[in-house]
Amino acid sequence: QGRGTRGKRGTSSGSDSNDSNHDNEVLHCFSCNDHDTLLMTTQRGIAYGLRAFQVPTGGRIAKGVPIPSVLAIKTDDVVTSVLPISEFTNDEYCVLATEKGWI
Repeated sequence: QGRGTRGKRGTSSGSDSNDSNHDNEVLHCFSCNDHDTLLMTTQRGIAYGLRAFQVPTGGRIAKGVPIPSVLAIKTDDVVTSVLPISEFTNDEYCVLATEKGWI
């Protein structure tokens, strides 16, 4: 019947009204190479570096992997920004500032 052994639920598109993952949405999308470094900044101001090839791949309907299982961050900390960096050079800098002006 074209469901690929998924039963009656195999025909739904996954956008049911009683889906419990409404808060899971794509906020930012960027492209990078496998050997780029992803600089992830948390809301506490800590920056973590992760090589792009270490990020788990997922399929079209994959639910993803929690960030604390990939990075060594606490479960209540939130990643606020991701910056892909191709190479680190001596003439370029990355400055982080808070709302109150702390650098």
